[in-house]
Amino acid sequence: MSHNQFKIGTAKPNLNGDVTISISNLSDVSITSPSSGQVLEWAGSAWSNANLASSGYTAEFMLIGQGESNAYSNATTATNISDGDTLFLYDTSPVNTISGATISKVGSTDWVQSFTLPIGNYIMMATYAVEFSATGNMSFHFQDSSNVVISGLGAIGENLSAIENSSGYIQGYREFSSSTTVKLCCELPNNVDTVANQGNTPAQQSSIMLWRV
Repeated sequence: MSHNQFKIGTAKPNLNGDVTISISNLSDVSITSPSSGQVLEWAGSAWSNANLASSGYTAEFMLIGQGESNAYSNATTATNISDGDTLFLYDTSPVNTISGATISKVGSTDWVQSFTLPIGNYIMMATYAVEFSATGNMSFHFQDSSNVVISGLGAIGENLSAIENSSGYIQGYREFSSSTTVKLCCELPNNVDTVANQGNTPAQQSSIMLWRV
């Protein structure tokens, strides 16, 4: 009989001519172990199921520094904040939704010293705060594990006349072609108070925010 010869994709009608169709019956769809929250993504030759993050619908991001209190002296054994020093950020529960990214802390403390990002493109932002012993200033920048500066300068302090073309925070875009470890570093501090006198200021008022785009 010819009335049951028509198909929709791979779905065939039953004896009554009814056709039950699922998305996997379509010729240009390849579904493998679907799970809740996934979406359809064009893979070049067929539509397939994919997680939201890998499809670009949900931003992957990292947030370090959420206003918690802790003395800066718990982060380092150094007595002073000097040119080229790593600037630590305090966070008991940093947020990291970037697949393949990791966060490194100082020993068993909750002070973050660096983070490692996988290949990708990133919007990077940072702000930092310190205590000064007198009228002064300090610059800061992102730096990779090879000590290469990978961002513009942020600058803080009461006297910024000696620091040109900078603002109180860093905001920029970076493309990484390989896995890269990044840290925040001090540059040209002037009258920055001792580590012992920093108190909770760096922990409460410093933060890093990244988006993978």
